[in-house]
Amino acid sequence: MTDLRITPLLALQVVIFTDTFSFGVVLPFMVFLVSGFGGDALAFGAIGAIYPFFQTISAPVLGRWSDKVGKSRVLLISQAGTALSWLLFLGIFFLPSTEVFGLPLPIILMLGARAVDGITGGNVGVANACLGDLIPEAERTMAFGRLNVASNTGYILGPAIAGVVAWSGGSLMVPVLLALMVSAAGVVMIRVGLPDICRTRATGEAGTGLFNLFRRRGVRSLLGLTLLYFLAFNIFYTAFPVDAAGRLGWSAATLGLYFAFLSGVMVVVQGPVLKRAAERWSPRTLLIGGALVLAVGFALLWFGQTTTGISAAILFSLGNGLAWPSFLTLLSLSVGPDEQGAVQGAASGVGSFASIIGLLLGGVLYLAIGPSTFLFCTGIVLLTAGLFIAGHSTSEERVQ
Repeated sequence: MTDLRITPLLALQVVIFTDTFSFGVVLPFMVFLVSGFGGDALAFGAIGAIYPFFQTISAPVLGRWSDKVGKSRVLLISQAGTALSWLLFLGIFFLPSTEVFGLPLPIILMLGARAVDGITGGNVGVANACLGDLIPEAERTMAFGRLNVASNTGYILGPAIAGVVAWSGGSLMVPVLLALMVSAAGVVMIRVGLPDICRTRATGEAGTGLFNLFRRRGVRSLLGLTLLYFLAFNIFYTAFPVDAAGRLGWSAATLGLYFAFLSGVMVVVQGPVLKRAAERWSPRTLLIGGALVLAVGFALLWFGQTTTGISAAILFSLGNGLAWPSFLTLLSLSVGPDEQGAVQGAASGVGSFASIIGLLLGGVLYLAIGPSTFLFCTGIVLLTAGLFIAGHSTSEERVQ
């Protein structure tokens, strides 16, 4: 008889996939939903920023809480919060356009729904911590790569299905319904696939709180690198669409294909390529090498040509595909088993804060220095690699 058991790693992959798919399938319609219900550019920006704002606060708390009460339980609450947020979002189609404090009720509900998702936004951090509990140290880089494959697959399929819905003339309600159903499926997957694992409880020194992490030089350095890394990426995500539409003359469809191509290459890199690389090189080596490749990818965007843009996408995917899973491995190895949730949650919070700053700074920088913004991103990534090398060397000297 065929064994139909759901492995814990598969359950975590499905959870990560549902998180990115549900957002990706709604994202292409978001601007039309906001404008259709009476919102303006300011409302659109606020709806985009409110999720990372609340996640900055909640992710470290949820991560630390998961060490105390069990990661499966907190992951279930986080995923249920995501499903609830899409259920609330669905309510915009049934509300009148009455204004309250100058805002239409549907826009207020959109803000509230995204806030709920942010407040319970511990999905990725707790899933990463759960993986740190489950997977032996030597296999973590590859396992984190598999989680990232699931994430990127969601980012590919979500917008692709959204495109099919738009092409077929479907209702704007359809992508929100899809997001709700997929998120609810994630709740079921956690209940079925993670019932008795990832339940480690913090003991001893691990119970001293989040600030204990920031007192440790190694952890503090890695969280600082998280800030720089996310800063560079979010500057890029703001500046590149503006540059592509302007200098390159790309349409929205072309830009969508570009990002789909980028995510597709990332899936390949974090699958077979990372598997071979992780067997040959250490996470430290892969992080440094990946960062250098990523820096070159950012620099190629400065030239403003389609061919260099495609080359940049390949290098971007290769560099990030090698560096990020390796970084998550090093982060998980920086603490003991009782603090996996705390450190991954702290990293998620720091990343969300950097996302807010990067998204705002990207627009300001592009207005000020134009395509040189990508060289700025190159500088940030090189600084990240340099600080990591310097910090690692200092740590080795102290050990010796």
